[in-house]
Amino acid sequence: MQVREQVTQPTEAFQVLLFEHDAATYAVKAAAVVEILWLTELAPVVEMPPYVVGAMNYRGHTLPVVDLLQRFGRESRPYEVTDQLVVIESRSRLVGVIVQRVQDIIHVQPNDVHETEAFASAGAERGQIITHSINRGRMVVMLLDHDAVMDGLDTARPGLAAPSVSFSARLDHLPVAQRETLQTRASSLAAPSAAETDEDSLALALIRIGDDWFGIDVMTVDQFIRRPAVTTPVPCSPPHVFGASNFEGDVLTLVDVSTALDSTLTGTSEDSRVVVIRRGEFLVGALIDDVMDVVFVEQSDVRDVEGSVLAANHGFLRGVAEHSGRLVGILDLLGIVMQDEWIVDERVI
Repeated sequence: MQVREQVTQPTEAFQVLLFEHDAATYAVKAAAVVEILWLTELAPVVEMPPYVVGAMNYRGHTLPVVDLLQRFGRESRPYEVTDQLVVIESRSRLVGVIVQRVQDIIHVQPNDVHETEAFASAGAERGQIITHSINRGRMVVMLLDHDAVMDGLDTARPGLAAPSVSFSARLDHLPVAQRETLQTRASSLAAPSAAETDEDSLALALIRIGDDWFGIDVMTVDQFIRRPAVTTPVPCSPPHVFGASNFEGDVLTLVDVSTALDSTLTGTSEDSRVVVIRRGEFLVGALIDDVMDVVFVEQSDVRDVEGSVLAANHGFLRGVAEHSGRLVGILDLLGIVMQDEWIVDERVI
């Protein structure tokens, strides 16, 4: 068994990706996440730990895929076409983790992170992959150690047992059309892409506002959160100001950016998300309908907005790109919310 250095308590704030799996909420450091995909068809693997349920051709590279429940030593469940793959990088290697649903990207303070021994005995033989938990209100989130997920793959050797139930067998309940969807996804990801290694590539969070998809630079985002259930009206505010809410002890002004894009939000308050943007003392939350994906786009694939069907919003677009057959406008969200007429004086709230 490979001996790893003791995991230390974080001393600085960091971002995590939250995801749901088997009725529990987990997190992994956002800096380790390369991409979020939909589940695809996987090929069988040999001489790997049983929790590695298959592998896929990921842009010209072989990507082993881990079943998280089996990694915990528990029985897995049937897979669904709505499951997702979180691609994680550790020590210059990639691994995919099957999750049921990606939730949010949030900002975590060091005092909210605590060491935990809850999984130590259960994971002793396989190597503990959860060393810390995150307190988030009344909810406790288990923080996945992405380096530890990779450790078992480093010690793969001949004679290891195959999964008790194959990946293919866990798809037996799916109709033929959904099986074909998994195959199509696998084919589309097989082509090599320079975007993931190109220093000039953009990491974009794909968001939905109404019927339109936009890409926003992930470096401008503090975190994604669910739309607050309780908001306070802002007196004498312009129509784009939805209200204000308490966010980690600060006043978060919520703005409806769809008004600047000639669009309309379609989601209910329970489904909607908020893009939190923080620049020094400036804090604002942009209402959106949903976060769809996080992708890499090569700068060379970004086209000028003039002449495209999105040209009407050219004042707030840095360009357009295509993703999975859909035209995506690269949105200058920071430019929208930092317009002088959009900034709200917190003293009136």
